[in-house]
This record gives sequence, structure tokens and C-alpha cells, in this order.
Amino acid sequence: MSMFRPKIFQSEMSLDKFGVGSYISEPGITYLVISTAEQYVELLNMNTMCTLKHSIQVEDINYLKEDEVRDLVGRNLVDAFSDYEYDPIGLKQL
Repeated sequence: MSMFRPKIFQSEMSLDKFGVGSYISEPGITYLVISTAEQYVELLNMNTMCTLKHSIQVEDINYLKEDEVRDLVGRNLVDAFSDYEYDPIGLKQL
């Protein structure tokens, strides 16, 4: 099973699904995927506790499709998608 959501899937928060509560990281910085409005996600810089500029609309906040994650990264972060590490567990283990 992929950590990114296929086109058809039932919403459910899980440790192996990439969505709200998951991390995107680079050396020295971790970003938390959060939702501040229904069907929208954005990134929270865990060092500064500030949200990044752009949120995106998604189909399922609990299980993002890879193209949705690519769009979120592309709008908010400088490096290419492949330069970051993706942790579906993030804060969900707490």
C-alpha cells in the first residue's frame, strides 16, 4: 500500500497514510501537514510554529494523493519534491 492516496478511497486517519498530522522534512526543518479549513491543508514550520503562505484544496485531508502533496510542496518550499523526506506517521503516533 502506498502512503499517498489512490483516486478512490474511504477517508480514515491512519499511521500509514500521508495526510493531516504527517511530516515533510529537510535537514534541520520539519513541516507538519495541518488543516485549518474543511478540505484545505497547509504546512506548519515546526521550528518557527508559523504556517507557510499557501494552502491547497484536497479531496481528503486524511489521505493525500501524491499530486496534491507535490502541489503543496511546489507552492511552499524551494527545493524539488524528491529533496524532502515524507513521514506519514508524523504527530499521529502521540
